[in-house]
Amino acid sequence: MTKEIYPNKYKKAIKEIISNGEVKVNYMLYPGLRIHIIGSPDALIESICDEFDINIEDLKGNKRYRKYVEVRYLVYHLLYYKGIIKVKKNIGHLFNKHHSSIIHGMRQFEAWLEVDSKIQEMYRKIIKKYNLKELGRK
Repeated sequence: MTKEIYPNKYKKAIKEIISNGEVKVNYMLYPGLRIHIIGSPDALIESICDEFDINIEDLKGNKRYRKYVEVRYLVYHLLYYKGIIKVKKNIGHLFNKHHSSIIHGMRQFEAWLEVDSKIQEMYRKIIKKYNLKELGRK
């Protein structure tokens, strides 16, 4: 007789989370299992803002402080390159910015990612936390 990896009561909880479409952070379903589900771009943005203790209005606004810019460009990068939003213009609508600003932010983030260890650590942390590796574009 084989032992079920996840009992039925946990399978039901997983289905409820998936159908609900919310991001669940550190939601314990079974010892050692953590599930993070991205239900929408807004849910990802809200979770990342909570992670870095940033107000959503500040992130979507025009503040140029480095902490806002880094996280803003990270979000642009994740939304596009991880396939959550497939058109840069739609990311621009979400942030009330022109698509060329989105392109600039993504290029800047990629340049930072190559040389800045702080940015690399921030990126790895978010990728690992939300299991975004398998969503990437080729």
